[in-house]
Amino acid sequence: MLLPPIVRELYRRILEHGTAGVRRYYDALRRRGIEPVPDPSRGVMDLYAPNPVIVGGEIIRLMTADANRFCAALRASVSDAQTLLNRAPAAIAQDYASLEVAQQILDSLRAAHPLTSLDAFLVEREGTLQPAYLEWQTVGTYLTLGRWVVESVASAWPEVKSYSSLTAWPHLSLGDLTERLRTFYLAGIEDDPRHGVVIDYLPHQQPTCREFYAIRELTGGVEQGMGIIDPREIVRRERTFYYRRQDTWVPIRRVYSRLVYSDIVRLESEASSDQLHTIHRFFQEAEQVTWINHPLHFFYGSKADFADFHQSNLSPFLPATERITTELIKRQFSQRHGEDRLVGFVLKPPDLQSGKDVTLDPRISDLKPGWILQRQIHPAACHATLHGPRTPEIRIMCLPDEQGQLIAGLMFNRVKAAEVFLSNAGHTAKLNIPGTGEGYGIVVYEQHALAK
Repeated sequence: MLLPPIVRELYRRILEHGTAGVRRYYDALRRRGIEPVPDPSRGVMDLYAPNPVIVGGEIIRLMTADANRFCAALRASVSDAQTLLNRAPAAIAQDYASLEVAQQILDSLRAAHPLTSLDAFLVEREGTLQPAYLEWQTVGTYLTLGRWVVESVASAWPEVKSYSSLTAWPHLSLGDLTERLRTFYLAGIEDDPRHGVVIDYLPHQQPTCREFYAIRELTGGVEQGMGIIDPREIVRRERTFYYRRQDTWVPIRRVYSRLVYSDIVRLESEASSDQLHTIHRFFQEAEQVTWINHPLHFFYGSKADFADFHQSNLSPFLPATERITTELIKRQFSQRHGEDRLVGFVLKPPDLQSGKDVTLDPRISDLKPGWILQRQIHPAACHATLHGPRTPEIRIMCLPDEQGQLIAGLMFNRVKAAEVFLSNAGHTAKLNIPGTGEGYGIVVYEQHALAK
């Protein structure tokens, strides 16, 4: 077995509970307002894996060290505001950013690395399990919601607490993580958290809305916590931006934007001209607000960097990755037929999320300049379930510590069957294969288990 003995033992103890443990887990999620199985009649499309993925802490240490290494490389390569703007699509750089905002973001990034996620499959290499990176992004994902989910895990399988602090980092308690997140979100608005907002396109209809609700609860609740708004709700009066909170117009001072490129395109086609004018001004003016996350963060660090990171040998866990250029297509593929397939490679767009347009064994005619071509990863089916072994994708969700370096807060997982290629949440839920789904994993550091 490739799993460390302590990980194997915790898997054994969890699976000994059988379906009763799964029922307790799903009931605990439902008490948090999280529906663990799809129900299309109610618009519920989530599928939570029936038991948590368990990973040894050394893998998380290695991945976190690489996340810091990648962010350090960006500090050196993204040296000025114009360079940061140039990394974003023209529509973002022109209408949803400015040199002033880019400079403000760079200044903050020089002081501390941003919220960062790094995704990997686990592969068998030299008789051990090692990460193989799928993608990364310098934005927050589901770190706040995860606190609720790991508490649900511990209530279903109490022995988990004897093996793990429930976070992904040594000596970091769940209470400590909660305080770190609260401090991070509310920097500068501690006097009134309502001056902070989470912004997304139709936020209450997004698959990520539970994360938004968790942020609101963490920062003060429905009455006093951060707001959750669509950008069309922003109003500008006398050089100040506001949103309506109950019967009060609240000025906006701190912003966590979750707008992705595809939703910005939709917003541009649906918003009125007056709304767009206000929205553009809001994202372009630096002196009004501070940014937890801005659309530019999605393009500061993304899977498009893996080609450069691989060429620079920044990590042994990066599969061979190349950025496609017109010259590359001409040099390597001009003599091949357009329908010929590149077997063993994966084609990925640089500016889309959730597995959109990711293609295994792409045709030559599918290649697009600016996209990336990555050697296919063959993951290990190392996650034990009541339905047999499954293949986990692990994501470390990082936040900066007091020195501005990243630590792993929690580990998010997607679990698929070994014969399935895509692991994104929607595809996995649609297949609904027993033992698969998403969730939050348990990280075992031996010193924690020994202390118990």
